[in-house]
Amino acid sequence: TGFWTAHHSLDTIKYSDGFHSILGTNPAELNSVKDLIWKSTHEEDRKLVEDAFLQWQKSDIELDITHRIIRGDKSVGHVRQQGYMHLDSTTGKRSYIGTLSDVSEQVSKEMELERISEKLRLATTAGNIGIWELDLETNHLHWDAAMFEVYRVDPNEFEGDFDSWSKLVLPEDLERISGELQACIRERRL
Repeated sequence: TGFWTAHHSLDTIKYSDGFHSILGTNPAELNSVKDLIWKSTHEEDRKLVEDAFLQWQKSDIELDITHRIIRGDKSVGHVRQQGYMHLDSTTGKRSYIGTLSDVSEQVSKEMELERISEKLRLATTAGNIGIWELDLETNHLHWDAAMFEVYRVDPNEFEGDFDSWSKLVLPEDLERISGELQACIRERRL
C-alpha cells in the first residue's frame, strides 16, 4: 500500500515510495492529481476517477474508488484509492491524505469467479438443473427458480422448510434421500 498527502488543494501531492512502486512510476513524473489521472489511470477509467476526485473536493465524503491503472511497464492493474479530507477549524483550509492499494489479484479472482458463475448458470439453465441450499440452523431451504420449475411448485405456496420439501418426494424415495442427506450433514460433505 502506498499513501499520498496534499495541503490546501490537490494540485501538489506528495507520494510515498509504495505509491510509486504500485504504479511503476518515477516520483518526478507525478506531481498533481491531473498527472495521476492522465498518466497512470487507464484511459477508460479517467473520467470516473476525475469525477470522483472532484466530488470529493466539493464535499466531506470519503473517497473510495477502484479503477484500472497502466503501470510504468504498460501492464494493466487494479487499484483501490481511499482518501480523507481534514478541515482545519481555525484556518478553514483543507488537507488531504489518501491510500493506494494494489487490488489486481483480488479483482482477477473476482472476474474468474464471475466467469465460472456464468458458466454454471448457463449449464444449469441448459440442463434444467435446480440449485438449493439448506440452512442447518433454521432448517430453511433456499431454492433457485429452476427448483420450483423442477418440482412444479409455486414459490408463493412453498414454505421453504425440510418438511415442505419432503411432501414433494415420492414416499418410497423419502427414507433413502433423507438418509443420504443426513449422512452428508454428519460427514460435512455439503
